[in-house]
Amino acid sequence: MNFWSEKVSSRFWSSLLMALTVFLIVGCKVDNSLVDAVLAQGQPDKFKSRDISQLVVTYIPIGTERQKAIDLLRQHGFDIKEEKRSIPGCPNCDPLVISGSYLEKRLLPFLPDKSSISILLGCRDGKVTHVAASHSPNPF
Repeated sequence: MNFWSEKVSSRFWSSLLMALTVFLIVGCKVDNSLVDAVLAQGQPDKFKSRDISQLVVTYIPIGTERQKAIDLLRQHGFDIKEEKRSIPGCPNCDPLVISGSYLEKRLLPFLPDKSSISILLGCRDGKVTHVAASHSPNPF
Protein backbone atom coordinates (compact mmCIF):
# COMPACT_ATOMS: atom_id res chain seq x y z
CA MET A 1 0.00 0.00 0.00
CA ASN A 2 1.41 3.34 -1.05
CA PHE A 3 1.36 6.05 1.69
CA TRP A 4 0.52 8.78 -0.79
CA SER A 5 -2.41 6.90 -2.26
CA GLU A 6 -5.24 8.97 -3.64
CA LYS A 7 -7.42 8.38 -0.55
CA VAL A 8 -4.75 9.49 1.95
CA SER A 9 -3.71 12.42 -0.20
CA SER A 10 -7.25 13.81 -0.47
CA ARG A 11 -7.77 13.42 3.30
CA PHE A 12 -4.48 15.18 3.97
CA TRP A 13 -5.32 18.13 1.73
CA SER A 14 -8.86 18.51 3.03
CA SER A 15 -7.59 18.42 6.63
CA LEU A 16 -4.90 20.94 5.82
CA LEU A 17 -7.41 23.24 4.14
CA MET A 18 -9.78 22.99 7.12
CA ALA A 19 -6.95 23.74 9.59
CA LEU A 20 -5.83 26.78 7.57
CA THR A 21 -9.39 28.08 7.37
CA VAL A 22 -9.84 27.82 11.15
CA PHE A 23 -6.43 29.43 11.69
CA LEU A 24 -7.32 32.37 9.43
CA ILE A 25 -10.71 32.92 11.06
CA VAL A 26 -9.31 32.81 14.60
CA GLY A 27 -6.14 34.70 13.69
CA CYS A 28 -7.97 37.55 11.96
CA LYS A 29 -10.49 38.20 14.72
CA VAL A 30 -11.28 41.87 15.31
CA ASP A 31 -12.23 43.18 18.73
CA ASN A 32 -15.21 45.47 18.06
CA SER A 33 -16.02 46.31 21.68
CA LEU A 34 -15.16 50.02 21.22
CA VAL A 35 -17.29 50.24 18.09
CA ASP A 36 -20.11 48.30 19.80
CA ALA A 37 -20.01 50.69 22.78
CA VAL A 38 -20.28 53.71 20.47
CA LEU A 39 -23.10 52.21 18.41
CA ALA A 40 -24.95 51.16 21.59
CA GLN A 41 -25.45 54.86 22.32
CA GLY A 42 -27.61 55.04 19.20
CA GLN A 43 -27.23 56.93 15.97
CA PRO A 44 -26.28 60.60 16.24
CA ASP A 45 -28.80 63.21 15.15
CA LYS A 46 -28.82 63.88 11.44
CA PHE A 47 -26.30 66.61 10.51
CA LYS A 48 -24.85 66.65 14.06
CA SER A 49 -21.82 64.77 15.39
CA ARG A 50 -21.72 63.40 18.92
CA ASP A 51 -18.60 63.79 21.08
CA ILE A 52 -17.45 60.34 22.24
CA SER A 53 -14.04 61.33 23.62
CA GLN A 54 -14.80 60.22 27.19
CA LEU A 55 -15.91 56.81 25.96
CA VAL A 56 -12.73 56.38 23.89
CA VAL A 57 -10.58 57.27 26.92
CA THR A 58 -11.95 54.18 28.69
CA TYR A 59 -10.46 52.04 25.90
CA ILE A 60 -7.31 54.12 25.24
CA PRO A 61 -6.42 55.88 28.50
CA ILE A 62 -4.34 59.03 28.67
CA GLY A 63 -0.72 57.97 29.11
CA THR A 64 -0.95 54.95 26.78
CA GLU A 65 2.20 54.39 24.72
CA ARG A 66 1.84 55.72 21.15
CA GLN A 67 2.42 52.35 19.42
CA LYS A 68 0.09 50.54 21.83
CA ALA A 69 -2.65 53.10 21.06
CA ILE A 70 -2.18 52.48 17.32
CA ASP A 71 -2.33 48.71 17.89
CA LEU A 72 -5.50 49.06 20.01
CA LEU A 73 -7.26 51.09 17.32
CA ARG A 74 -6.30 48.52 14.68
CA GLN A 75 -7.58 45.70 16.93
CA HIS A 76 -10.93 47.50 17.12
CA GLY A 77 -11.18 47.66 13.31
CA PHE A 78 -10.10 51.27 12.71
CA ASP A 79 -8.16 52.45 9.68
CA ILE A 80 -5.10 54.33 10.94
CA LYS A 81 -3.26 57.30 9.49
CA GLU A 82 -0.54 59.39 11.04
CA GLU A 83 -0.74 62.94 9.78
CA LYS A 84 0.70 66.34 10.57
CA ARG A 85 -2.05 68.51 11.96
CA SER A 86 -3.11 70.24 15.14
CA ILE A 87 -5.83 69.17 17.52
CA PRO A 88 -7.92 71.89 19.20
CA GLY A 89 -7.29 71.80 22.95
CA CYS A 90 -3.83 70.24 22.61
CA PRO A 91 -1.37 73.04 21.80
CA ASN A 92 1.70 71.13 23.07
CA CYS A 93 1.03 67.85 21.26
CA ASP A 94 3.53 66.43 18.80
CA PRO A 95 2.76 67.57 15.24
CA LEU A 96 2.24 63.96 14.09
CA VAL A 97 -1.32 63.01 15.13
CA ILE A 98 -2.83 59.51 15.14
CA SER A 99 -6.06 59.51 13.17
CA GLY A 100 -8.40 56.51 13.35
CA SER A 101 -11.56 56.13 11.29
CA TYR A 102 -14.28 53.50 11.22
CA LEU A 103 -17.19 53.39 8.78
CA GLU A 104 -20.40 51.67 9.86
CA LYS A 105 -21.47 49.88 6.70
CA ARG A 106 -24.96 48.94 5.66
CA LEU A 107 -25.86 45.36 4.81
CA LEU A 108 -26.20 46.16 1.12
CA PRO A 109 -22.89 47.35 -0.33
CA PHE A 110 -24.41 49.78 -2.83
CA LEU A 111 -26.07 51.87 -0.08
CA PRO A 112 -24.12 54.70 1.60
CA ASP A 113 -22.47 54.12 4.98
CA LYS A 114 -24.66 54.55 8.08
CA SER A 115 -22.19 56.59 10.12
CA SER A 116 -18.53 57.13 10.85
CA ILE A 117 -16.41 57.16 13.99
CA SER A 118 -13.37 59.45 13.98
CA ILE A 119 -10.68 59.42 16.65
CA LEU A 120 -7.72 61.80 16.91
CA LEU A 121 -4.99 61.02 19.43
CA GLY A 122 -2.49 63.69 20.35
CA CYS A 123 0.80 62.51 21.83
CA ARG A 124 3.73 64.04 23.65
CA ASP A 125 6.94 62.20 24.51
CA GLY A 126 5.57 58.99 22.97
CA LYS A 127 2.39 58.86 25.09
CA VAL A 128 -1.23 59.78 24.43
CA THR A 129 -2.05 63.13 26.06
CA HIS A 130 -5.25 64.15 24.28
CA VAL A 131 -8.26 62.37 22.75
CA ALA A 132 -10.75 63.99 20.40
CA ALA A 133 -13.41 61.61 19.06
CA SER A 134 -16.76 61.94 17.36
CA HIS A 135 -19.55 59.78 15.94
CA SER A 136 -21.04 61.36 12.82
CA PRO A 137 -24.11 60.35 10.85
CA ASN A 138 -24.24 60.02 7.11
CA PRO A 139 -26.77 62.68 6.06
CA PHE A 140 -28.03 60.60 3.12
